[in-house]
Amino acid sequence: MRKFIVLFNLFLAISSIQAQMGIGNSNPKTTLEISSSAANPSSTGSSLNSSLRIQGNTTSSLDFGIMSNTAASWIQSRNSADYSSNLTLKLNPNGENVTIGTTTTGSSRLHVEGNIRATESIRSTASGQLLNSVFLTETDLSKSTTTQNNSTTATDIISYTYTPVSSNSRIWIKFSANYEINGNSSTVDDEIGSQLLVGSSVIQEKRQYFPTGNAGNGNRSVNIFPISGVFDNTSSSSITIKVNVRRTAGDDYTNVFADMVFSIVEIAD
Repeated sequence: MRKFIVLFNLFLAISSIQAQMGIGNSNPKTTLEISSSAANPSSTGSSLNSSLRIQGNTTSSLDFGIMSNTAASWIQSRNSADYSSNLTLKLNPNGENVTIGTTTTGSSRLHVEGNIRATESIRSTASGQLLNSVFLTETDLSKSTTTQNNSTTATDIISYTYTPVSSNSRIWIKFSANYEINGNSSTVDDEIGSQLLVGSSVIQEKRQYFPTGNAGNGNRSVNIFPISGVFDNTSSSSITIKVNVRRTAGDDYTNVFADMVFSIVEIAD
């Protein structure tokens, strides 16, 4: 009985102390402090590489560590037997909001106080919301020389392959370039046309008409470009987008310079 009373009193004494525990540290500053060598998260092998691990019954693990080459910490969900196999990290999988850089809860699922930078797209699948956007210049399109057309056979200015994000979306396409139209004579009617195509389907066509006697010379038109159109997409397969120019009547010729901007905006339908 006496031993029981002593043990009971000892238990009460320990329970009343807000003790700190250190692992690898004899002077912990918080309830539990773990100290270990800093190491960047490895992407190969399976050797010890973190300061703390939560391990499941399988090889799925959640590792915590301190970077060795910069003042930062890391969390990595991965296969503990193969660090080249990364696993999904789910935050609040049952719901409720997540905030970064603020103590304010916020009304959105993700509330970030500060800038967001993405190397790929940030997308919403809700109807009418942005799925993807692409903005390209002549450098991106590998265009460095002037494209000339002087016949009724269409000359392609650009050809670009785009893979839709969704199989049910609306794609808005726009192309603009610096160009000039030059006339060879004033004895015929002249007409220049541009086309925007997806695959073999023309989704927009523009023309500029010059009646007989208006030979001009130099830049006489701003109407064939820019050209834009909307494509109703029903597949996630890649599509080929082309822009061309041709003389539909007369004897004028067109120079399209390598100063251009091409944009694609895909919206959830």
